[in-house]
Amino acid sequence: MALFCASHLHPQAVYAQFKVQGHVYDAESKTPLPGANVFIANTTKGTSSVLDGSFTLTGLPAVRLKLVVSFVGYKTQVFEVLPGEPLTFKVMLEPSPEMLSEVVIRARRSSRAEWLSNFALFKQYFIGLSDNYRSCTFENPRVIKFDNHNGILTAISDSVVVIENLGLGYKLRFLIEEYELNVLLLHIRYHGQVVFEQMTTTDEEQKMTWARNRLMAYYGSLMHFLRALYNRDLSEEGFYVDLVNKNTGLQIAPVTAYEQVRVRSDAYNNKFIKLESIKNYNLMLDSVRSTPAEPLLNFKGELQVQYIHESEDYDYQVLRYGRGRASGNRIQRSRMFMLTPEALVQPNGQLYPEDGAETAGYWSWELVAESLPLDYDPAVDKQILGITGRPTEVRKK
Repeated sequence: MALFCASHLHPQAVYAQFKVQGHVYDAESKTPLPGANVFIANTTKGTSSVLDGSFTLTGLPAVRLKLVVSFVGYKTQVFEVLPGEPLTFKVMLEPSPEMLSEVVIRARRSSRAEWLSNFALFKQYFIGLSDNYRSCTFENPRVIKFDNHNGILTAISDSVVVIENLGLGYKLRFLIEEYELNVLLLHIRYHGQVVFEQMTTTDEEQKMTWARNRLMAYYGSLMHFLRALYNRDLSEEGFYVDLVNKNTGLQIAPVTAYEQVRVRSDAYNNKFIKLESIKNYNLMLDSVRSTPAEPLLNFKGELQVQYIHESEDYDYQVLRYGRGRASGNRIQRSRMFMLTPEALVQPNGQLYPEDGAETAGYWSWELVAESLPLDYDPAVDKQILGITGRPTEVRKK
């Protein structure tokens, strides 16, 4: 769900680090709230407020971030942190009255068998079925309430959902704000805030396994793609793109925008393959308003993305193409559509706004089981493994 050369822009190396601090109070009594969860969404940066309600988070990159403050029995608050803004917060948490929506009422009335059936469906389309899904366990699944009505599965939770990913070596604390699965179309829409806690071990073999799995999750991921797009080195990182009409599938970029390339592909046992790819970044980015520091994603139609150094998961191929067409050598193919007129590409591999684009294809297969924090640094895992290039993966058939 990246390995940078020394000359590449790295989110932690280029941008000055800063800190945020503040206090958390009960909005009604005005008394401090010690023990509140305070974290930067989608990162490993998290802490708890202390006895006087104060908190401090340090070592944050100067990019657009989300500060999340939660406490059991109170409404969660999310603050947008922009570089250059005041970084001291006075957080007033309001008690959260019990929600009495129709969804919650129906969820309460569901039987144990119904809950288990809904949870199995939710887990499949939240954790996913990719390589690491068997290594993911829910510590407190019963805090999730479900409703399956008219072919739409919804999930809500007023407590943090704790997920342990023993495949990647993270414990995730997830605030599910919205989850909706169209069971017939298999279309997923969810929104929430998550903080990653990296697991520790003295077992050197376990450390290496986690490092290898994290690198494999990173390569070809949306985060990897967006970081490469930010640095304008897509082909160097193994990404080749096409721009097509969503309805017809026909190329909408001029012929002169493409180049024919012959490149070595790890997915094809380091053999050469031929590809056609867009070479003009201005067809993906706003050519007038983008700057090297703030590239703006802006394209019409559908961006088709091929990652040549890793094959699609065999189980994904069976699901997508059928068992007869599944192959060990099929490079990863994903798709992207704009949902907003434009979206800022940040150096850490995140879009702003986060819902500026929607993905499909292989990226939609890689769900929570393959997710990495935005402050993930692949150089650390490379050092653990003692490698300088990509780890080679042999997928099971």
